[in-house]
Amino acid sequence: YETFGKMISANIGDGANQSKVTSAYYEGYVYAVMTWDVATKTTKLYINGNLVGTNTNVNINLSKINNTYPLQIGRGEGPLKRDIFMARMWNRRLSQS
Repeated sequence: YETFGKMISANIGDGANQSKVTSAYYEGYVYAVMTWDVATKTTKLYINGNLVGTNTNVNINLSKINNTYPLQIGRGEGPLKRDIFMARMWNRRLSQS
């Protein structure tokens, strides 16, 4: 969440290259799902069950994705101005529904 009532972003990067998807303006509670397909290097962002954006960056170097830092949810510039009600993580592709 960038700022309350504005955009929601999903981002995967290797330090030099990234695959980022940013939604349009949303207000209030939303259900956001971000997916990352390691084989195609594609990020997708769903808001309230609808695909709002997709981005593929074949230049991402998988070996340079540093996974030693804590997972960051709701990170942005300045204080988070949204409540995170629930966060879940899966290591498999979910169905469209």
